[in-house]
Amino acid sequence: MTRTDLEGLFSRLRRPVNQDAITLDVNQARALRNALFETIRELGSEEFQTRTGYDFDRGTAFLQRLDQLLGSGGTRD
Repeated sequence: MTRTDLEGLFSRLRRPVNQDAITLDVNQARALRNALFETIRELGSEEFQTRTGYDFDRGTAFLQRLDQLLGSGGTRD
């Protein structure tokens, strides 16, 4: 994914939406998964909620769900 595409994706994810779901292609989902993986790894449980506003367990559960959907089995692609 190019830097421009990634910036567009993150901009889209930051915008408030009136939907319960957002559609991502495989490359976008993989980029989101990798960014979340690195954020969790860097911040750890102590800082994750403070910096993101989300509970650490919710972040790790979302990461596991992305791993399942992508078939990545917890490895960085």
